[in-house]
Amino acid sequence: MYRIPEARIASVFTNHMFTASVPMRVGYVFPLLFLFLMHPMAAQYRLTPNPGSIPGASLKTPTEHGDAATDSLTAQLQPTAGEKLLYLAGAALGMGLFDYVGFNLVRDNDVTTPIYRVVQGLTQIGVSWLLYEKVGLPTAIAFNLVWWTWGLDALFYGYTELFNVGGSWRTRGTFNREVNANHVKWASWTPVGIAQGMDPDKAIAGDALIAQVLVGAALAVTITISL
Repeated sequence: MYRIPEARIASVFTNHMFTASVPMRVGYVFPLLFLFLMHPMAAQYRLTPNPGSIPGASLKTPTEHGDAATDSLTAQLQPTAGEKLLYLAGAALGMGLFDYVGFNLVRDNDVTTPIYRVVQGLTQIGVSWLLYEKVGLPTAIAFNLVWWTWGLDALFYGYTELFNVGGSWRTRGTFNREVNANHVKWASWTPVGIAQGMDPDKAIAGDALIAQVLVGAALAVTITISL
């Protein structure tokens, strides 16, 4: 069976990374982030709560306390499903608002837009790490699943319809003009875009994007409350 040389694979990947647009290059960071967070070695970077800082928790060892006390302490450390959902919703709404303000401030500027995209990517990594530290890996993955399925972009359009700042900012009706009119070409990194060959010049149907957002949101909630 014919095998593609590893050097050829690396060359193709490297060339694509340097010829792709800035948003697409930033987008490659997140699958790598997932792989890192899911790897067992990532556990060593997670802070271990001090039992003495938890009301009602004893500084005695689990051996002294017994299994019942250990289970009680573990239960106190675990966030509830409601707390995880609140963190997920807050992270998504906050990141969507960050994009709405940031993009409108730098749009149509060839110098500041790439810089903003880098800052946006770093901010998303920071939010993902915060979710991982506060409520666990599943919620961090769920947040990035919302992003990957275009949920944060949908929130961007929602803020556009809600605030309608005017001036050089995106105005009310943008969703109809771009999404419902099937003019979106900047979602090639989403599952639907990948299925279409990741062609940045090919428009994606608005109903496909909306369906993708809904499926992504449902999966994100399921992951958050089930794992």
